[in-house]
Amino acid sequence: MPQGARRAGLVSRAALGALLAAACLSSSTSYDPARDDQVVAVATGDYAAGGAGALTLVLCEDLAREAEWTGPACDLEHVVKGGGRGLAHRESHSGAECGGCPFQAAVLVRGQVAGGPFASPFQVEGAVWLQDPRSRHPYDLPYQVDLRCRDGQQPCTIEGSVDAAGHLELKVSVGVPAGATLHALDRVGAPTCP
Repeated sequence: MPQGARRAGLVSRAALGALLAAACLSSSTSYDPARDDQVVAVATGDYAAGGAGALTLVLCEDLAREAEWTGPACDLEHVVKGGGRGLAHRESHSGAECGGCPFQAAVLVRGQVAGGPFASPFQVEGAVWLQDPRSRHPYDLPYQVDLRCRDGQQPCTIEGSVDAAGHLELKVSVGVPAGATLHALDRVGAPTCP
């Protein structure tokens, strides 16, 4: 092998090693109750699209599912809780970009969806996911909405995002096979869960 090719191979391996080392750096994320309260204020509420028969969505904290959470874990390291009930803690992520745990943080929610493609109101549950904690800014907006109908007779998924102004952009899929419709809703008030 020519000397220049061998040197280029060594440089390439060294560059690759440096990239892998940089990608596997440790990071940490801090959570606190005051920030949790701000998230819950954005992620829960009564939302509506304009017009008669338009989609409406009510989202509240799911206190029962919150109570089942046993603490920071690989899949869900933080459950956001409102009313000053949040857990203040700092989590370290060793080799965060090298696979393994997703280290997610979310508001566990339940609620009701009506109008739009739904002939009658349906109960929903799911999560409003914060940003990836490995970004070191998990509280940054937008947050991702991921809901499912609780009634097995009416399968549905509701996915999208919510911004600081309480504006929801959602893709709603109802039935099997699911046909998706897009909906824009705005926060119209505090949550009024049934």
